[in-house]
Amino acid sequence: MKTERLFDSYPYSDKFTAKIVYIGDSLGEDYLILDKTLFYPDSGGQVGDSGFINNVIVNYVGLDDDNNSFSDIRHYMDVSYFQVGQSVFGCIDTTKRLSIMRLHSARHIVESILSQRESYISTESSLVSDKKECTDYLMREDISSESLRVLELQANNFIHQRIPISTQTEKGVRYWVCGTAKTKCCGTHVGNTAEIGTIKLFIKNKGKGINRIELRLLDE
Repeated sequence: MKTERLFDSYPYSDKFTAKIVYIGDSLGEDYLILDKTLFYPDSGGQVGDSGFINNVIVNYVGLDDDNNSFSDIRHYMDVSYFQVGQSVFGCIDTTKRLSIMRLHSARHIVESILSQRESYISTESSLVSDKKECTDYLMREDISSESLRVLELQANNFIHQRIPISTQTEKGVRYWVCGTAKTKCCGTHVGNTAEIGTIKLFIKNKGKGINRIELRLLDE
């Protein structure tokens, strides 16, 4: 089974129709697999979407524990109202989706600028929700408060240039592209930096060279 990823082509859409191809159970939790979906699953450092299928709340959206390749996207919910082959109507929380798209795009911009510093070594992990985005960076020296403010200014200056954002797929790998910045990513993003607005950065030095940067939208 392979779920068509509608969120790749229609990240701003909130409604869709689909057909149930499988009803399963994982550790006592029931789920639906559809032939296509707008629900982005909890994966790749991005939290999953929220919403409803046929007015039944979707509790969680995830992937097969043994296969993290988006082959079958699982919608965990009460399945007693459904059967295989049934056509369904789904809708997602667009307020949550748009906040995630803005934060996720801002995160790539911050990482692109930070990675040009001599003290940058690597990006270790990240998590973006609709409330904030957090990324751990391995640095040769900790990011100071003054250095963080410079990074914040550089990121906001880039954002306010209203630069188009797109995605490209090369040899089966999906990339986020914005100006000269390019990085692998399967998540959802806005179509222009102007949609991000102004961001605020916070820092936590965790030790052993790990610096956690928390990113928030100022209008949230």
